[in-house]
Amino acid sequence: MSAVRVFFEVLLVIVALALIYSIVAPFKAELKAYIFSIGDKQVSDLLYIGGYIIYKLGYLSYTLLKIIADYTYQAIQYLLSNSGAKASLITG
Repeated sequence: MSAVRVFFEVLLVIVALALIYSIVAPFKAELKAYIFSIGDKQVSDLLYIGGYIIYKLGYLSYTLLKIIADYTYQAIQYLLSNSGAKASLITG
């Protein structure tokens, strides 16, 4: 397995976890209430623990991608300003 393939597979997992976090975050309370409304306590606890782990990994992935995006934007702005280009990535 090549290093490039491994890199892109890890990147895909990070993006997927961040996407899960961004979808689930607004509905966290409703999802928690639904999980605990399941009749079987063991199943509820197992689903809650698994969901909590995925949610936290998603939060970390989302934060990592946000930091990378911010620094990439700053680097592009710096390179554009030093190259003499008068264009900005965000107009407004």
